[in-house]
Amino acid sequence: MKNHSWEENPKWKDLQEIDRGDIVHLKLIDIFRYLVKVIVKSVTDAEVVGIAETIFDYDSQMPLTRGDILELVNKELSFKKKYIQKIIKKGQ
Repeated sequence: MKNHSWEENPKWKDLQEIDRGDIVHLKLIDIFRYLVKVIVKSVTDAEVVGIAETIFDYDSQMPLTRGDILELVNKELSFKKKYIQKIIKKGQ
C-alpha cells in the first residue's frame, strides 16, 4: 500500500489522551481531501495503530462509496499523534 499524506494538526497537543477503542479522525490529502475514521487498537508515545473504518469527503462530510481510496477501509494504519484532527472517546 502506498504511503499517504496525512495533514498535521497544529493543535494536536491540545487533544484529549487517546485510548484503545477511541475513534480518531485523520485528514488525508491526495488529489482530493478525505476524512478517515480510525478505530484505535494501540497507542504508544511514538505512534497510534488502528483500523480504518470509514472514509468521507472532507468538505461535504458524505461517506464515499467508490474509488481507490476505499482500499484503506478495514486496513491497519499506523500514524503519529500529530496527524489526529479529532478524538471521539469510546462510548460517546
